[in-house]
Amino acid sequence: MIDTHNMSPPSSCVFDDSLWPLLLIRLEGPLSPRQFEEMLETRERYLLRGERHLTLVDRVRGTVPPAPQRKLQDDWMARHAALLRERQLGIAYAFDSRFLRWMLNLGFRLKPPPFPYYTASRLEQAAAWAAHRFQEEGMGEAAGRVRQRFALSPGRSP
Repeated sequence: MIDTHNMSPPSSCVFDDSLWPLLLIRLEGPLSPRQFEEMLETRERYLLRGERHLTLVDRVRGTVPPAPQRKLQDDWMARHAALLRERQLGIAYAFDSRFLRWMLNLGFRLKPPPFPYYTASRLEQAAAWAAHRFQEEGMGEAAGRVRQRFALSPGRSP
């Protein structure tokens, strides 16, 4: 018999750059400390490519990262602030949890990131914001690919 009381939900972190310069990061469940470190290392490799890009974080089935992981992420952002300012066109987060959106917005109000950001309850809303940001940056082709992938109307913005 399987003890379902002690089973953790499955966790994963998947990077999808098929719509580059949009980087889609899908986070599901609580990440282990090693998974979280690997996520930051992979994120750093994309940042070091030297290309301007936008990140879309799908954490619809995610959880609140524990305090040590939030601290690691804060330290990572502080270390890379200049590169983030130069290369990160923005980050759109999709959280189905109102609490997660509130926590992120509160954290960014206390310590603003060096790039524009947006939080949404659905991935399509976050994608619409990303397409709008690309359009603002004169990257119409990238905006069009995002709209097509997420079945968004051309004029739709969040």
